[in-house]
Amino acid sequence: MSTQGGCRLEDLLAELLKLRGKLEEILPSHTAALNRLPRIPVEFDRRYWVSRVDLLLGKIKGEYERYQAEVNGANLVGRFMTVAIDAAMKMGGLGPMPAQPPMEACIAISSSGEVKLSLRDAHAGPSGAVLLTFQEFEKLALRLKDNILKGLATPNSDDEIPKMIRDLALGAPEHRHEAAGR
Repeated sequence: MSTQGGCRLEDLLAELLKLRGKLEEILPSHTAALNRLPRIPVEFDRRYWVSRVDLLLGKIKGEYERYQAEVNGANLVGRFMTVAIDAAMKMGGLGPMPAQPPMEACIAISSSGEVKLSLRDAHAGPSGAVLLTFQEFEKLALRLKDNILKGLATPNSDDEIPKMIRDLALGAPEHRHEAAGR
């Protein structure tokens, strides 16, 4: 036998009204959550591609820093050699040795999407490649991430990410310099 007493109809009606009030309170947030549910796979996909851009950016950053250190070392040796040759030329009665501009490291993105480290020189980069400093590359990668999150761009593979960065570089007037056109 049940230890609970009987329930009156008025009490049951009062409980149902309380439940209705609580349901009306949570209904908007529940409806909003249900409406958001179909967008979750899209957001996941966008965040996945943003993480792939971050991965490329981290890889290029490490390679670029090592390459920049090598270029800086070569520039230092070049300066010492220029000073030595200049001193020898002056002793020999010849004119001064013209100063050579320092080499500058850059990132070359070819039309195929291949990313290589290069020197900012008319003959150093691959033909038709867009040459960018790391800061320019990073700024464009951040812009691509923003476009992906907004749904304005969606890569289909990792290979498309450098091509998309190259396209962004070609679209910006300050980045319209290509190795072949310098």
